[in-house]
Amino acid sequence: MTSIPCTLHIDAGPYSKRLSCICISWSSLLSDGSEKVTKYLISSYLKADGSSHHAVWPPIIADFDAMASGYVGGRCIAGEGRKVWKLILIITKTDEQERCDGFGLPHYNGPEPCAECLANRDDMPYTDLQPGAAWRPTTNMALTKYMSRIRVPKHPLAASHYCCDRWFFYRDLMHLMDCNGVTASTLGGLLGMMMRDPAIGPNRAARLAIINTEREAWYTDNPGDHRLPPILSKNLVAEGWGELHGPAIKAANTRAAVPFVHALCHKYQATASAEHRAALRLITALRDFYDTLYGQPLFVSDAALATLRACTDDFGLAYQELREWARTRRLLFFNVRPKTHGMMHVPEYAAVLNPRWVQNYSEESLIGSTCAIWKRSARGRYHAGIQRTVLVKRATGLFLRLEM
Repeated sequence: MTSIPCTLHIDAGPYSKRLSCICISWSSLLSDGSEKVTKYLISSYLKADGSSHHAVWPPIIADFDAMASGYVGGRCIAGEGRKVWKLILIITKTDEQERCDGFGLPHYNGPEPCAECLANRDDMPYTDLQPGAAWRPTTNMALTKYMSRIRVPKHPLAASHYCCDRWFFYRDLMHLMDCNGVTASTLGGLLGMMMRDPAIGPNRAARLAIINTEREAWYTDNPGDHRLPPILSKNLVAEGWGELHGPAIKAANTRAAVPFVHALCHKYQATASAEHRAALRLITALRDFYDTLYGQPLFVSDAALATLRACTDDFGLAYQELREWARTRRLLFFNVRPKTHGMMHVPEYAAVLNPRWVQNYSEESLIGSTCAIWKRSARGRYHAGIQRTVLVKRATGLFLRLEM
């Protein structure tokens, strides 16, 4: 028998102004190709009561048990000659909200906002990003301690035999860093510093125009996908804090903007001042962080892992230094959120599997197409059988693509 590692994904997409649609799918960890042929929808339903405890979970767990045996209903589910393929569920992928609200891991708004350690809002503050922070030793907590922190009553998947190690609910790199995450706060803070610098231009409008001129020149010299749109002043502030955001600023082009801002910082923040030195260290560490993860295969080498740990520590120190610089000037830049703390744990995950290879970019496309079907079937004769309609359309699309 040959065992194939598989992943389970769960997340929600918009269905109406008040309701969201939960989509559950699975895929092989070793799959390669578009989401249309590598991500398989299991179920979709409306998240009407704010709960993820749905009747679909016991059958899903039973199905994975059968897939792990290589046989379903006494029949071999896949094979090459005498070879039987066993599909083994090893991790579940989701965003931060579903990890906490759905599966019951310690909530990011709670007194202990991190599932990976015992950081809190008191004597072991999660806002301490230094290598010697008090919470660091607690990352080696025993499995029994980790499991005891999951909310009771447990989600059916968290209570199952599949949840047998602390890496089962894998932290998603895209939601942690790219999608309204650490990178957005970092770039928003750095660009916000430039918007206050009179050496760049006489006023904010002039400085923003210079930044956008530099942006155009950068993309001319470095063509490719995921270009940032023209940056507006309102794209640099969210809820009062410096953050790069906006309707046209997505996860992918936020991540892809790091080299551009790196070049911008080297041009306009190259003085000997303490804040400029910290800014250069910060953006360099973030660039190296991405380069290391995106330059490694599924299993990260020891040398690359050491590099990743070093640049993550450098990022934490520079970020905290700039937060203190901003605080003393009453500026809301470099907000230390639970996601910022979560970045400090990425090297631990990378020692198991490279988070870059198990992030949720492909699944976001599946959620979008599934929710589009739900919206089109919200009224009329198709509404009663909407769940079956969604599965049939996905299966038909898969069949046609494999046959062509």
